[in-house]
Amino acid sequence: MTIANLTPPIVNTHTYLATTGRRAEYAPRPPAVPSILVLAENSVVISPRRAQEFSDLDWDVRARAGSPHDMHVQMPTQLAILLEDVLSA
Repeated sequence: MTIANLTPPIVNTHTYLATTGRRAEYAPRPPAVPSILVLAENSVVISPRRAQEFSDLDWDVRARAGSPHDMHVQMPTQLAILLEDVLSA
């Protein structure tokens, strides 16, 4: 038997790992210092409901329309634009 026979076909490894990985449940808490949570559009890790919970706790939640899960790698310029006010402070 080969590894190819054991591994399901994966189009996006990050999405596969994020949606199938075992993660302990957690409850969002207020940040200790002003903090930003940057999300990809339709994040597979943070649901819209969970993003709202963070926002309600004074996290600065931002999302980039049309961005992939790993936008920090695939779209660094667009990510920098999203964070321009923080980076220029």
